[in-house]
Amino acid sequence: TGIELVAGGLTVNTAIETPSLTQRGGTLGGTGKMTLTGSLSWTGGTMNGTGSLVIASTATGALRGPAGKTLNGGWQLVNEGAFTLSGAGLTLSTQNGGNATLDNRGTFTVSDEADIAWLNFTGQPVFVTNSGTFIKSGAGTTTVLSPTQFTNSGEILVDSGTLQLATQTSHSGVLNTSAGSTLNLSSGTFTLAPAAALSVGGAMRFTGGTLVLNEAASFATGIELVAGGLTVNTAIEIPSLTQSGGTLGGTGIVTITGSLAWTGGTMTGSGSLVIAPTATGTISGPSGKSLNDGWQLVNEGTLTLGGANLAIMNSAGGANTTLDNRGIFTVGDEADIVWVVASFFLHVSVINSGTFVKSGAGTTTSLNPTNFTNSGRLSIQGGVLALTPFAQTATGITELAGGSLSASSLTFAAGRVTGVGTITANVTNSGAVFAPGETGTRTIGITGSYTQQAGGSLEVDLDGDAASGAFDKLAVSGAAALNGTVALRNALALTGEVFPLVTYASRSGTFPTITVTNNGSATASYLATRAEFSVTADDPPAGAPQLAASYADWISGVTKSWGNPDSLLTAPAEDGFTFKGATRPAGWDHDPLADPDGDGSVNLLEYAFQTNPLDPSSCSRLELVPDARQPGWLVATSRLRNAARDLDCRLEMSVDLITWQPVAEGGAEKVTIATRQAEPGIGEVTVHLNPAPAGRAYLRWSVRLGEAP
Repeated sequence: TGIELVAGGLTVNTAIETPSLTQRGGTLGGTGKMTLTGSLSWTGGTMNGTGSLVIASTATGALRGPAGKTLNGGWQLVNEGAFTLSGAGLTLSTQNGGNATLDNRGTFTVSDEADIAWLNFTGQPVFVTNSGTFIKSGAGTTTVLSPTQFTNSGEILVDSGTLQLATQTSHSGVLNTSAGSTLNLSSGTFTLAPAAALSVGGAMRFTGGTLVLNEAASFATGIELVAGGLTVNTAIEIPSLTQSGGTLGGTGIVTITGSLAWTGGTMTGSGSLVIAPTATGTISGPSGKSLNDGWQLVNEGTLTLGGANLAIMNSAGGANTTLDNRGIFTVGDEADIVWVVASFFLHVSVINSGTFVKSGAGTTTSLNPTNFTNSGRLSIQGGVLALTPFAQTATGITELAGGSLSASSLTFAAGRVTGVGTITANVTNSGAVFAPGETGTRTIGITGSYTQQAGGSLEVDLDGDAASGAFDKLAVSGAAALNGTVALRNALALTGEVFPLVTYASRSGTFPTITVTNNGSATASYLATRAEFSVTADDPPAGAPQLAASYADWISGVTKSWGNPDSLLTAPAEDGFTFKGATRPAGWDHDPLADPDGDGSVNLLEYAFQTNPLDPSSCSRLELVPDARQPGWLVATSRLRNAARDLDCRLEMSVDLITWQPVAEGGAEKVTIATRQAEPGIGEVTVHLNPAPAGRAYLRWSVRLGEAP
């Protein structure tokens, strides 16, 4: 009928079979093998020696209760049936030598806080092996598995609660965790063999252990890295990564589709972390963060840096460590991106083909990798961006939008330098376009020298006469060496107006090429401290259309030809439209909301966008197209009347096509709006939009007709 062991001992040095064992104390030991065909109830006591207890496939077993239970001296507990562990847990001890082992070949379930622990006396290892099914359950409970070695060739299921692995783990089977559960690696290394499966449906935490991924794995809710490490030698995709310490490394590619929160720790190796276009990320907090030994941090989404510095280094002689921005990267405070010189003098790089934003009034950010390349947009919206004295390549857009740029020297080989602000550096323009902005002082100031070579260009908008100050300027505090082109873009008829467009402390050279829009011409005078341009721009050619000043005037101009016996206007009408037919066209309606030509643009829109209300092919559409100069951005350009007295035109955005809000620059929509005078009475509005990471947004022009003053 079985055995009950309360105290004393049973030493088995042969093979016996019994239907049951109830052990509440004492010692089961020996060198033999005891097989249970019915049940085990173990609530206290020890199993010791080099023998084994086998729970047959038809049997059940339970370890429970508050008293300690110990495997000692090389004893083997082999489960081939159904086994449950709860209460005080199970200790694998080396007090008497040997390699105590828990060997599960059936089903083993831990349902509460019970642990399986190593009690070390001699330094000899103890083992837990699983070739069956190991189940962790019990919501809100944690089971710590800490033998010296855990080998899984079967199936591990974490249905609920937390399974904490504090051991060397060799995994060649299946490990699945359910939503709401947690897998925590607190020490040791977890290695996946080829073809092993790891699917984490709940939380994945690292608090001291290391996971080595050589095979694909699934992490449904993301990864939290506090200590220890995640080594990825394959390609994986995760929704989120929260790293406050430890090391992310390997040779593979980790792609984040949701969010990154990096507050401490290191990323190292020849692999990469990619923030997908739909994802967002923050690098923040007072702790140091570093990229090391060839690691690539690639941002295709939206990433912000604040707090302590981001170090880029090669401490072990790795390849070119790189921060590669292809999306939107913003530094909003004093955080720097610094090159840390280690034992190897190897290059590190920052590459920008997206939008790199420096913001934060009164703050300075140093950017000093050995190589900095900008082929996208560098937007300095606040504070100071201080660049390294090492190599720079600027072929994209450098935008001064409230902040300033500082370096010992800067060379712009291509692209555009725009906006209003200060560059503190000795500047060489070998092939770029310098185009001061249209707000505030309308001035790019250079504290240092300015050299414009033959391939360089200065582009200036003249939106008023010289007395108005409504024109762009370049102010150089040091020496100016001039060459290349000055392009003057004007919207007014000018006769000999003199504009002081460039100022300097001293000068050499001249601008050999000067171009003027609107059939104009200009001559330059080079004085001691400034270059002045005398500009003459022709009036519109004789007979050119004149813009109506109000909707009433415009509608009158449209209709005044009807009844003309010549069928065509003998001279261009206002706005340049001529209308065939000697009688009133069928379907004509002068109402602002009428659409006589059926093209979808009512009269009011035809008026605002200077299109023909009787020609279906002449209508305006707001079309967003990819911005070739800013990957991930969209751009739309519209021509609108800005001399009319009764028009109110505004850009509006909606997420549901019901509620519309005016679009302002900046904000969550990441919008920039540039307006320039295209010709008399016509403004050209260019909208750059970076779509929100999630959801949809709709854009429209809203045109309202008001009373003429």
